[in-house]
Amino acid sequence: MLNTDAHNPMVKNKMSPDEFIRNNRGIDDGKDLPEEYMRTLYERILRKEIKMKENDLAPQQTQSMNSNRIPGLDNILNIVIRKRGDQLMETSDDLIRHIQEQFKEKARKSESVYYAATDVVILRFMIEACWAPMLAAFSVPLDQSDDEVVISHCLEGFRCAIHVTAVMSMKTHRDAFVTSLAKFTSLHSAADIKQKNIDAIKAIISIADEDGNYLQEAWEHVLTCVSRFEHLHLLGEGAPPDATFFAIQQNELDKSRQAKSSMLPVLKRRGPGQMQHAAAAARRGSYDSAGVGGHASGAVTSEQMSNLISNLHMLEQVGISEMNRIFMQSQKLNSEAIIDFVKALCKVSTEELRSTLDPRVFSLTKIVEIAHYNMNRIRLVWSSIWHVLADFFVTIGCSENLSIAIFAMDSLRQLAMKFLDREELANYNFQNEFMKPFVDVMRKSRAVEIRELIIRCVSQMVLSRVNNVKSGWKSMFMVFTTASYDEHKI
Repeated sequence: MLNTDAHNPMVKNKMSPDEFIRNNRGIDDGKDLPEEYMRTLYERILRKEIKMKENDLAPQQTQSMNSNRIPGLDNILNIVIRKRGDQLMETSDDLIRHIQEQFKEKARKSESVYYAATDVVILRFMIEACWAPMLAAFSVPLDQSDDEVVISHCLEGFRCAIHVTAVMSMKTHRDAFVTSLAKFTSLHSAADIKQKNIDAIKAIISIADEDGNYLQEAWEHVLTCVSRFEHLHLLGEGAPPDATFFAIQQNELDKSRQAKSSMLPVLKRRGPGQMQHAAAAARRGSYDSAGVGGHASGAVTSEQMSNLISNLHMLEQVGISEMNRIFMQSQKLNSEAIIDFVKALCKVSTEELRSTLDPRVFSLTKIVEIAHYNMNRIRLVWSSIWHVLADFFVTIGCSENLSIAIFAMDSLRQLAMKFLDREELANYNFQNEFMKPFVDVMRKSRAVEIRELIIRCVSQMVLSRVNNVKSGWKSMFMVFTTASYDEHKI
């Protein structure tokens, strides 16, 4: 526009530098370009008119002259006989060579300036164009190859791709890479674990440690892997699963033991814990179908069980302390990331407890831990964290499985005792907010045992923390009031 305005004799009122700068405000992604740069550009265009070279106009003129010819005939002739020298039409190779020479000539000029990109948003367009081929390039070799160098490069590619997409808040692309890497851990199918799957687990831990502030919803996949790893780790040690501590009818246990012992002759010398509970891990199929505490059906062969036991020992390469560090480091997450972390952990715990045959409390215990680790955060952040946890405890406290509900209420009691150790600031009612889950469960639960447990928990808190209770009295009296209207004698 400036070129036409400055060099067209028909334009009487020429554009001034200030008008040129004003017309180009906000063109740099909503920001203004430097005024010095704009004035330099104005002067350059004013001194030298922008013109197309004659060689650039020749093909257009030739095309207009040949517009009356038979369509496509010249193209065919150009393919068979290349026109050179006496004709103006150039081949694609000559055109590319000519452009390269022009770039080299401009680069040799002293006035040429290289402008470095300082805004990372430019990278977003590159990722959007190539993320799918990158995902395929990392996934296919990782799936098909056992070469250590290839596997190392693929896992490093996953880590870098997740870092870039996470930092730039490209949620769909980030989740695609995280989900694919989580599947390559094979923790959902322990009988198929190889060394490259162990390396994938280590990559997941590294991503959680380095990019935790940017994972957002992808935390769910990371914590699911942690939950499955812990389950297999206990299985490798021969420890019984959490389900043995819950109220399950004795006849169902006997049937389960008979069925598993008949299928697992290979494991009889491996210990009672492995012999009774390894079949469920071997039967798990896809990453999504079974979930954390899944119980896929199907027969288990002796070969599968033999592979499972040998693979469980491979998991010792990943220390359980490395997994626990993910939860300890939660106190270093920023105020937004910790909310995403807590939401994901609650979701994983809900999936663990949902199973009727194999409920697990691993994530529930970790919820108590991370709540304790993060109690020292500023009140506003802690209030947001507790808003998520309160809804979770109310849901689990009203569970139909009485043992799970009791475990949840006892976990809530532990947190409440720790919270009441802290002195409440004046004009704040965080104690009341903290105690509300007891009131909600007291009103909603139909189990007399749960209501009795809540009365005992609140009574214990009154006796041991009476000097620290302030706004919490309101919720405590609401619990006692609800109990007074109960039809059962508590």
